[in-house]
Amino acid sequence: MRVCGRALILGVLVAVCTPWAASAAPIAITDGGSCGELAATESCGLFALDPFTPHQVDGILGSAADLFLFEFTFLEETTLTVTTSSYGLGNFDPTLGLFQRTGEILTVPNPLDPGFDMFARFFDKDPFGDPADLDDHFEVTLGSGTYLMALYGAELFESLRSPLFCDAGCLPFDRGSEFAFSVSAFGDGAPAPVPEPGTLVLLGTGLLAAVARGRAKKRAQLTVR
Repeated sequence: MRVCGRALILGVLVAVCTPWAASAAPIAITDGGSCGELAATESCGLFALDPFTPHQVDGILGSAADLFLFEFTFLEETTLTVTTSSYGLGNFDPTLGLFQRTGEILTVPNPLDPGFDMFARFFDKDPFGDPADLDDHFEVTLGSGTYLMALYGAELFESLRSPLFCDAGCLPFDRGSEFAFSVSAFGDGAPAPVPEPGTLVLLGTGLLAAVARGRAKKRAQLTVR
């Protein structure tokens, strides 16, 4: 009983202290929740994003009209870094945009002109290079709040509630529809972690084992007396 109880408690500690790994399988719109009134399109998937655990997100856009929204919350000023690799892998030109939770696009400092803010959707690494690098990259500092990062295969406008570019019809991808991006965040704005259901089960089992072991020890002492 003692060995079993210790093993269960160790399992609880491992489950609580070990970050939950993201699924290795690519995500698709059907894997996410409905965007509802956040965006003026039905071809939209809404996903929770944890930028405080650096990782890569892989997915597939079913068509150029598909929109993916990734929601995240900062409790205080935090620096967010996102880099796509879709274009470099031989797939489509990804477009990232940063929006308020209400659907309005953010304005962020222009790294090429510090005195001029820009809408947060022009993040091509090197669009005029030879060859051009059309993957997106940004590193921006955001204040407290809940935000949406949009991933799209065409142009994004100033509001997610406006008709999207591909609503009028877009040509099919002439390159692959798979995408990938890396994400990380630096700062103290991470929300308190919510225990996964599996963690709660292990925690409850470990506590029960500890209680049972204590009662067994007490019974043994009473028997000796």
